[in-house]
Amino acid sequence: MMTLSLTETSPIWSPSGDSSQRLLCAHCPFLKGIILDDKNARKIAADLGIKVIGTLGLLILAKQKGFLTEGRPIMAQIIKRVNFRIAPSVLNRALSLIDEPLL
Repeated sequence: MMTLSLTETSPIWSPSGDSSQRLLCAHCPFLKGIILDDKNARKIAADLGIKVIGTLGLLILAKQKGFLTEGRPIMAQIIKRVNFRIAPSVLNRALSLIDEPLL
């Protein structure tokens, strides 16, 4: 088992959390990517060369691959239950990509 520590000077340190996800990806080169919605975390992941997909992107992909029959109800639940903040224009764009009714 490998033990790693984070410091403020580490390129993957974050005062707001999510550092464990970045640390995992940075030290596990076999991982292909990470699911992140936080804008700052996405920027850091991109700077580290880590492929990023967000929650909506994951739902779009799941619908396109046939794992979901409908994406809109799941998106609505996520927004309601976890206070997921998203611009209506972004949500409508995601819905249009999976041929579902817009807001």
